[in-house]
Amino acid sequence: MKEKSIENRNSTVDMIYPILRMTEVMAYPVVLIENVRGFANHEAGVILRSMLRRMGYETHEMTLNARDYGGIQNRTRYYLLATIFPGFEPPVPEDRNTSSIWPIVEKHLANCRDITETGYIQARATSKRAVPCITKDSAFTPTFMKSQSRGIKDAVYIEHEGRILAPSEGLIKELMGVPSEFDVSWMAQEQAVETLGQSIDFSLHDKVIQAVRQHIENNLGKGPVLRHQHQARLI
Repeated sequence: MKEKSIENRNSTVDMIYPILRMTEVMAYPVVLIENVRGFANHEAGVILRSMLRRMGYETHEMTLNARDYGGIQNRTRYYLLATIFPGFEPPVPEDRNTSSIWPIVEKHLANCRDITETGYIQARATSKRAVPCITKDSAFTPTFMKSQSRGIKDAVYIEHEGRILAPSEGLIKELMGVPSEFDVSWMAQEQAVETLGQSIDFSLHDKVIQAVRQHIENNLGKGPVLRHQHQARLI
């Protein structure tokens, strides 16, 4: 499957090349890359990290779960920060939410489709991959996936009064912390859910960006000297 995706150019594994090329040409002082957690040990990730170091950057790797940074989604993501500045401090973990997220879910129930009788939900009972449903007792939501709306048995669903419901786009957005002004109403439903499913958890990403911003602000005024040193290392 991997070889086929490379052959028909559907793979994104080669996207590390334009990242490295753009970084080299523009000589950015700070570069932040986000990906799935497996990217850390993937050949592409290893090459990217190694080349950034050869280019003179210090690299900092973070594998973070959104629930430790104000989120209520169990989404884990890998971040790679490449910087010419010293002293980066990653975001500080917080206590996880322990209260029910049902008040959020309840607001959207009217727009959540009943899928109890579908074949893929019936097959779910015998699936070892099926993730737990969101219920009134849930303190977090499992990770939403790109294929959430395609009728798969191991997606995230809601169990309510003996029925199984598919979460609406509005509910997915709120559980992922996506701001309301991010409009997906112009997209087809499957496209909207796919976009959200492969998106960031906003709470986690916001904490990472705050840490990167603080890192840059702490080094303001040091740019010209360090940039000159960085360019010298590239040569």
